[in-house]
Amino acid sequence: GLFLVILSFFISIDTLRAQAPVALFSADHLSGCNPLLVTFTNQSTGAATYQWDFGNSNSSTALNPSTVFLTPGNYTVLLTATASNGVRDTQSMVITVVSNPVADFSVAVTSGCEDVQVFSFTNLSQNSATYTWDFGDGNASTATNPTHTYSSPGTYAVKLIATNSFGCQDIKTKSGYITVYPQPTAQITA
Repeated sequence: GLFLVILSFFISIDTLRAQAPVALFSADHLSGCNPLLVTFTNQSTGAATYQWDFGNSNSSTALNPSTVFLTPGNYTVLLTATASNGVRDTQSMVITVVSNPVADFSVAVTSGCEDVQVFSFTNLSQNSATYTWDFGDGNASTATNPTHTYSSPGTYAVKLIATNSFGCQDIKTKSGYITVYPQPTAQITA
């Protein structure tokens, strides 16, 4: 009798183990700039239903859901896999969302004479690691606060591309921002 009770107990434990789910998932992005769209791939076994909590006030019961993280921060995503017998297992993962760069710049003097006026650009960008400047005359710079002298008269658009460490970019273009005048020519008449 006692042997049968013990044997029955071990068979019940083995049956529960066989019906115990294993929660497991992966994400196509673990980090990125906002807004960040993340698609999850469910790799769970032994489960009949799934409950996702994305940590951004959204949830899902889909097998392979997606969600958008709108604001920067760390989000803990939790998957609860439930077997038909009610046994549950969970897995969590942290998704990191960083701020997009914001490109902006100014210059104190926006006009001057060719080959004379040195234009000093002030970088006002935020959340950036690197910069690429296009001065509109075929010249460029990767300096944070560059200076540039135009060698031909005209009106030039200036473009700044700000890039953060995640590769996200923002572009600021100011059309007709710099005006360069030709050097005056001295003439003497007798």
